[in-house]
Amino acid sequence: MLTQFESVLAKFFADENQPELSTVNSLASSLNVSPNYLSDMLRSLTGQNAQQHIHNKLIENAKEILTT
Repeated sequence: MLTQFESVLAKFFADENQPELSTVNSLASSLNVSPNYLSDMLRSLTGQNAQQHIHNKLIENAKEILTT
């Protein structure tokens, strides 16, 4: 599930035509799970909930854009 989550999140950030930021609800929907289940599962595996993962990915992408 973690691998699938990371894959869906990476696809989202790779799509330059994406009109808005990804949300926990949209990612959970893509994975066919509830937002609460997704956040709880991620927190148990990584210590961070889904929203924290999205923010971290956003920061990583911003750093990459700023360095290039």
